[in-house]
Amino acid sequence: MARPTSKAVRSLDRKRRKLLEAPGVGFCQKHAIAFDDYFRNRLTELPPSTIPFAVVAVGGYGRSELCPRSDIDVLLLYGRSVPEEAKELAKAVFFPLWDLGADLGHGVRSTDECLELAATDWQVFASLIDTRFLAGDRQIFDDFVKRRDKKLLPGRATDFKTWLEGQNRSRASRYGDASGMLEPNLKEALGGLRDVHQVRWLDTLSRLSGAGLPAEWLAVLEGHLEFLLVVRNHLHVVLNRKDDHLSLDAQRELARRLGFEAAGAIRGVEAFLTELHRIMAEIRTLHRALWPLLGNAVPPAPAPAKPLGANVVLTRDGLDFTEGLSSVSPGDVLDIFGHSLRLGEPLSLSARRGIEAAIPEIASFAATAEGGERAFALLRKALLEPGGDAALTDMLETGVLGALVPEFGRVQHMVQYDVFHIHPVGRHTLETILELKKAALPEHPWHHVYARLPHPERLFLGALFHDIGKGLGGAHSEKGVDLTREALSRFGLDEDALSDVSFLVLRHLLLADTAMRRDISDRDVLAATAQRVSTPERLDMLLLLTMADSQATGPSAWNDWKASLIGGLHARVFSMLEGGSLFDAGDAQAMLHLRDDLYAKAKDLFSAERLEACLDAMPPRYLLSRSATDILGDLHLLARLDEALEEDSRMRPASKAGIGVAIIEATPSPAGDGWSVTLAARHQPGLFATMAGVLALHGINIRSADFFLWSDATELHTYQTANPPDNLFPDELWARVRRALRYALTGKLSLDYRIQEKRASPLTPRPPDMGIRPSVGVDNDSSEYFTRLEVKASDRLGRLYDIAVALDSLELDVHMAKIDTHGLEVYDVFYVRAQKGRKVTDSQRIDEITHILLAGLA
Repeated sequence: MARPTSKAVRSLDRKRRKLLEAPGVGFCQKHAIAFDDYFRNRLTELPPSTIPFAVVAVGGYGRSELCPRSDIDVLLLYGRSVPEEAKELAKAVFFPLWDLGADLGHGVRSTDECLELAATDWQVFASLIDTRFLAGDRQIFDDFVKRRDKKLLPGRATDFKTWLEGQNRSRASRYGDASGMLEPNLKEALGGLRDVHQVRWLDTLSRLSGAGLPAEWLAVLEGHLEFLLVVRNHLHVVLNRKDDHLSLDAQRELARRLGFEAAGAIRGVEAFLTELHRIMAEIRTLHRALWPLLGNAVPPAPAPAKPLGANVVLTRDGLDFTEGLSSVSPGDVLDIFGHSLRLGEPLSLSARRGIEAAIPEIASFAATAEGGERAFALLRKALLEPGGDAALTDMLETGVLGALVPEFGRVQHMVQYDVFHIHPVGRHTLETILELKKAALPEHPWHHVYARLPHPERLFLGALFHDIGKGLGGAHSEKGVDLTREALSRFGLDEDALSDVSFLVLRHLLLADTAMRRDISDRDVLAATAQRVSTPERLDMLLLLTMADSQATGPSAWNDWKASLIGGLHARVFSMLEGGSLFDAGDAQAMLHLRDDLYAKAKDLFSAERLEACLDAMPPRYLLSRSATDILGDLHLLARLDEALEEDSRMRPASKAGIGVAIIEATPSPAGDGWSVTLAARHQPGLFATMAGVLALHGINIRSADFFLWSDATELHTYQTANPPDNLFPDELWARVRRALRYALTGKLSLDYRIQEKRASPLTPRPPDMGIRPSVGVDNDSSEYFTRLEVKASDRLGRLYDIAVALDSLELDVHMAKIDTHGLEVYDVFYVRAQKGRKVTDSQRIDEITHILLAGLA
């Protein structure tokens, strides 16, 4: 780019480059001053104008919130009308900025035009609240401000606030709540910069009518604003573009730039995100609490407060403490929340201020015998009360919950750096409790389980404490048990209740881990689960906690498929605990009855001799893990496979006959959340890897897979998959999958090449680097018949294909696969056997398997 000829531009360019070296506190103001200087200096380089004008900063530039890639919102303002010469002046002033690469939002208008446009366009109205004089004729600007404050702003607060409320609904729908978002939008998400701007705007309008907010609350918002601006500055510099979406890719670099370092088990990026979410949560809370006080056309007349007892009153703004109360005591705080639970009324802003000032005393009071008893009574009511959601939320947001239970306060704002958990621990815990409360409603699908709980408060306490062991290193479930006992012992909980709650904290991942990573048709797995759970009541609580915990974690943690797996595991273990029989000495008799039933229903599919051969070829695990309906469906597929193989043998030489022949049947799940896919074929090397690669090419994620090799070399695969990206024409999609599988098996389609090509495509999303290190575990104790491989790695297109190819190269037969994706991390489990159907026990062979799998995951 040619060197700018304007001295003002060259000076601005130097200043910006220097400022960008340290985009920390104060950058925005200095950046704005650099542009202020440009406009003043640039005008001195131009011939004097014959008609007076003013250069005015508006919007973010008017607020001096000029981040590295912010728009330079500037207005060339004239008095009565815009003259012809304005066009050339605008070119001379603005064009050099475009040449410099600045993002310019400019306008050339008269004062009348500004006021008329702002009267019909609320965005323009908002931008004109924030204005600063930069250069030119000061009288033009002063006249504009005088007319704006006299004719435009007065009387518009109520309508403007209504428009902002609509904007907030749109923001919530599009950007969500920043305090609970994994990748928040720093500006537009609720709790972001825009919340602070709205409070400022409405406060400015309120002051015109003699109202306005207390200065200390504005000061709190200004402090939080400064932090967000610093984060936004660094984000713009790192990305080298205007982008307010704090992506996972940028978070680790921002944490490093902002000086957040690892402390114990907490990574630097997690410390940064914890502080960011805490601040954005406070902005969102303040915005919500201040909203009723903002934008009043006239100062609200004082209304008489209704005494509620002790030092609590009900005012128009919500629950408050008695006027003139010198300080708020812990007892007052417990009283006001008691009234909140009883009446369903919110806290007033002044009550929040008093409560937050009393937090240290509340923590000390709760540690006493009297305080602990009162605190636990309130906590129990808040957890169990159907209408206690608002009070529980206020207890979390004001810090009262963390003061009553310091163990919870330690982790309240903690954020885990992954794409699995979308909320900080405190918010996640609250969402878990709210999900459990839904189960108390008759229309909930698992209400019948909740209704039979003898002690539901133990379930809610388990939910409150289930994550308090996080951030201490090691398994957070085990760390949390001691903390749970210590906290609940202070509250006087008896040993029976303590035992149940501690069990929930220790085992809250048991059902999910077992269902997702174990063979739940294995009698030993079910027996081990039943032994750990010990009672039907604990199993019921564990099921409900698993459901609520998963739903509160994020969309990737819960779906109909996982619900069915966990529900099925619960049903089997519950039957065992209730004294039912599972896979006992009657198994052989049951299989004989099943064979007779199948023979009667499938006799029209095959000849008697062929059907008998099929039934004899079925392995016991297949007969025990597939229902009669499923097996009958498989036999229909097998009949089609026989026909296809016969046709293929007529069309091709004997040496090639049967290669690539497979029958695939795909049916959508009843709830529409994924597909069940069954594949029937004669045994062919690499069939699983090929199917995994074909599905990856078509954007179909496998959730689980089961494989059955019959003694006659028939292979039956059953897959549970997520929905494909384009689910509008499923018949066409599955037809393409069938063709691709045949081509790949017969060498007409190179999966390696096509997957690499798709990975390299600019249309394929690039997952961010989360610093996930791959690992491989080999377990010979969990299953009597199989070696269990656990593979953890970062997710990417075709990751399962890579693993399956490696297992093929190791000559391992996969009999079952459980595929679990936690955000951008995969946790895949494979039940395998070596040659001759044996487990892998040789230490050198285990080392070889580990080495080759890790090499493929690199």
